[in-house]
Parts: sequence; C-alpha cells; structure tokens
Amino acid sequence: MADDTTASRFQDVPLSTDPALAWPAFVDEADTQLFSLLYQFEQSQWWRPADLLARQLAQARIIAAYAREFVPAYAQLPSWVRQQTAPDLERWQSLPILTREAVQQAGDAMFATSVPEVQRPLQRVSTSGSTGMPVTLASTTITRLFFRALNVRTHLWHLRDLGGTFCHIRYQRDAGNLDRPRWSDVYPAGSSHGLDVFTDIDQQLRWLHQRQPAVLLTYPSNLDLLLGDAPSFNVLPDSLQQIRTLGEAVSVELRDKCLAATGLELVDQYSSMELGLIATQCPQHRHYHVQAENVFVEILDESGRPCRPGETGQVVVTDLHNLASPLLRYAPGDLAVAGESCDCGRGLPVIREILGRVRGTMVLRDGTRRWPRGYSSLTRVGAIRQLQIEQRTLDSLLIRLVVSRALTKDESATLVERVHGIFGDYFTVELQQVESIPRQANGKFRDFICAVDP
Repeated sequence: MADDTTASRFQDVPLSTDPALAWPAFVDEADTQLFSLLYQFEQSQWWRPADLLARQLAQARIIAAYAREFVPAYAQLPSWVRQQTAPDLERWQSLPILTREAVQQAGDAMFATSVPEVQRPLQRVSTSGSTGMPVTLASTTITRLFFRALNVRTHLWHLRDLGGTFCHIRYQRDAGNLDRPRWSDVYPAGSSHGLDVFTDIDQQLRWLHQRQPAVLLTYPSNLDLLLGDAPSFNVLPDSLQQIRTLGEAVSVELRDKCLAATGLELVDQYSSMELGLIATQCPQHRHYHVQAENVFVEILDESGRPCRPGETGQVVVTDLHNLASPLLRYAPGDLAVAGESCDCGRGLPVIREILGRVRGTMVLRDGTRRWPRGYSSLTRVGAIRQLQIEQRTLDSLLIRLVVSRALTKDESATLVERVHGIFGDYFTVELQQVESIPRQANGKFRDFICAVDP
C-alpha cells in the first residue's frame, strides 16, 4: 500500500478552469485525461510484477499488430502479432532488436501511413545526435500526455514543493525567453527559470543565489562542478529542497558528494527524446523504477538473454502507446544494471544503475568491451577539478585534466599508479593539463571516450 507520508503530504489542489469552482477543482478535457492516468498509475504501481508484465505484453502486441499493418519498416513482422492473445515473453523476445542505426537508415519508413485521430496532432521529435546519429520520429497527443502524467507522478513520489521556484541548467534548445510563470501546468506552482549549461560556473552560482530555487535540475557533470571541491564545497542556495539530474550517468561518488555538500539526496531520472520518461528514481532508494505503464524495458546480456539482478546489459525499450512512430524492442545504446524487487512495495521493475552509453565502454585486448568503473575517484588526487579519459588504442590512455594548480611530480606519479590500478598496468598513460574540457554540442559531458574500434 502507499506510504502514509506520501498520501498526506501532497495537499495541492489542481488548477480549476472556473475560479468559482476552486475546490474540488474542475479541470479541462486534457487534464481530465491526465488525472485519469494518474488514478490508474496509483493502482498499477502496486500490482504484482507478473500482472504488470502480462498487461505490458498484451499492449505491446497491439502496437506490433498496428505497426505491421501501417508502418513500412515493420512490414516483415511475423503474422502472430495479429493474433488476439498476448505473446509470452519468449515469443516476444524472438522479435529482432531495433538499433539506432536501423531507425536512422529507415527514415520515413518509421512513420505510420495512417494514425488514429485520437493520437493527433503529431509533432516531429529529433534526438540530439550526441552519438553522431540523430533520430527523427513523431510524438503524438497520447505520448505527450503520458509524459506529462509521468512527470506529475514523479513530483508526487518525491514530494516536491511545487509552490517553490524551479531552476534548470541544461542545453537550451530554445534560446528565447527561459522564464515561465509556473513550472507545473496542472497544479498551482512557482516560477520556472532556465540557464544554458555552457554558462560559466561562477555565473551559474550567482544566478542560482539570485533566484533562490526550491528545486534545481541539471546534468550530473554540471552538478559536480557546481558543488565544487571537498572539503570546502561551493555554497548552493539554502532554499534548495531537492536537486534533480538527467541526461548523463550518475556515479555513487557524485551522489555521496551531493549529500555531503548539501544534505540533500540527488534524485535522478532516465529519459530520452524518442521515448520520454523511461525510469524514475525510487522515492526511498537510489535505484530506479521503470515506468512500466508507458514502456516495456528489457536488460539483455551479450547473448540476448534477460540479465539477472546485478548483471549489466543493454537496455532495450518498447514504447507501448506511440502509433505514429512505434519503437519495438529499440536499443537506444545504453547499458544498465538489472535490479531486484524493491521493498517500497511497488511492483514496477527495478534498474539498479544506469551506466550510460555503450560507446563509453572500454575495449580490452581480446576485443571485448567492459564498463570502466571507479575512475571518478581520480579527482581526489592533487588539485584536479575535472578530468576526461580517452582510450586511444588498446594499450594507451590520454587523460585530460582541469586543475586549479599544476600537479607535482609525486601527484602525477600517484595519478598514473591509480589509473593502472583501475584499468590495468599494461596501459601507457599520458597526462594532459588543459584549461577546460568542452561539452558536446547538446550540452552533455563525456568523461570517458573510446576511440578504439573493437
């Protein structure tokens, strides 16, 4: 059952379309649909995992049958998707995995030739292209409604003070007015303010102190810079009640650093432009709950088998409601660690950790890949403020360093020794001190780059 604190804390009344009928609120048609979804989410999040899976597979078959008939890219799907019964998991996993490359190459063949009126109007959605492979698809009225509803559920889960000011520092696609009167469109809320992540860190800090936000949203790498160095961390506004992150992998070290510097637990979410909200951090733990009412997530090992709890695998996602550009068993290029059931009582699947892009893995001498871990601790050596590791060959690493002062000879030797301890002593290590390490065009930061073709 739901936590009593969660049930009693959120007292905000929705915005009413008629000021004379302020409570209970009378909302417009779109928000009526949103609250209908929220009501259903409140029930389904407590279902047994087996019941959730059965519903997901039934819905996935409906989408697959529609895709086979109306989406040219899926014309070769097997005929069993047209059956009225839901497939079992093994049959569903016999469908091919759809890669980003395949979506890009399919082009307009990913768009349905007929879309029900209830899903219209459509909007084009393009990914940032941080992989060098931007993907363009269509969002629908339904997918946008689910995104709004899942965001509201996340607010409810994490007891956010919607009446406070919200600040977001990230890549700003729209360079126009980034100030908004409200940051929640269904509840009374405080103002929203945006700042481009390419802004100097000192200026970001001044900007935050001017606006005194209750909630801050930014990329993990930018939060790391905002927090500064231990033990004399940068002072963030006392007004902050929650710090949210998105868009990049979050390390345990950053979570601990945020807690030490601010007394606040970092709250992360896993999303993408083409899929919307995929998983949200549990309100009681650091792991994530898949938003199973909207997406079906598989975490698969190199053989394509489902990972057991604790195992790392490729994320494969099926969008359960988009009829304009269906994504069936789509691999966005991410790695994650499968999780076990959560003691919070929710039956929603658990992802223990989001590791990041497959392209960020290290290539070993035998050509296999592994996820590089533990290197965030390297910043504790000397006066390192930021670093980026690039694997240039199977046997060589280049480490770019932003430092507040030059490293001593002993500090450089210690750093190389620790790199060997983490990655292997067969690597040659080159240290390169630079004034800054640029972000990608989409504002995100890559702290490990692999230039090796396996």
